[in-house]
Amino acid sequence: LNSTVTYFFLEVLGRVALGLGVLQYARVDMERLLILDATKFDDSMQNQLVEALHIISERQTLPIFDEVNQQDRRNLDSIVFKSIGMNTSEIDELYESMLSVIRNRMSKADSL
Repeated sequence: LNSTVTYFFLEVLGRVALGLGVLQYARVDMERLLILDATKFDDSMQNQLVEALHIISERQTLPIFDEVNQQDRRNLDSIVFKSIGMNTSEIDELYESMLSVIRNRMSKADSL
């Protein structure tokens, strides 16, 4: 749940209904949320995920535009993304796409 891919899914599934670009999530939205099943990862990968999450949990969460540039965030995401077969260029594209969607939502809200 703490990987950037989940943020991306939330961004895509969220409803812009609260004004100022704030996303709303109804229960039905959460039921549709795709979540990776970490129990399917081998023991080594699960241990890497736990360690990466522990490191991130030791600090404050930053705004998404800063968060995706943090090395500890990138390490966690790398474990998750590589587990689903994404390569480095695809990971970079996902970051860019997600930030673009967020910028567009926020820009639209600012213009209203």
